[in-house]
Amino acid sequence: MDLEVRHLRMIVVVAESGSVTKAAASLGLAQPALTAQLNRIDRALGGCVFTRDRLGARPTELGELVLRHARVVLPAMSALVDDARRHVSDRATTGAVRVGTVSSAIGGLFANRLHVAVPAA
Repeated sequence: MDLEVRHLRMIVVVAESGSVTKAAASLGLAQPALTAQLNRIDRALGGCVFTRDRLGARPTELGELVLRHARVVLPAMSALVDDARRHVSDRATTGAVRVGTVSSAIGGLFANRLHVAVPAA
């Protein structure tokens, strides 16, 4: 199994809440589903990320290492997605639009209204 961004989010939420049950509720997952994911993450990394008992969940040394990286990776991924969406949106809103009219008076009126609505046009 490859570690995915969603797994890093799970790890951060469990660490911040201190409880698998609370983290599951926060993530919108059933507690057994989150526990199964954490077990898969442990197997993928070759060690336990959390010490889990009736008192809650606490990061192990491995967990602290993963958390340090996750707290860098998650904001970077969020910034990447935001920048990519902004780039696509900017490209989608720029370009040429050609409008043809029969009467020059209508064309002038349309051009004036377009300029008021979109000054950069």
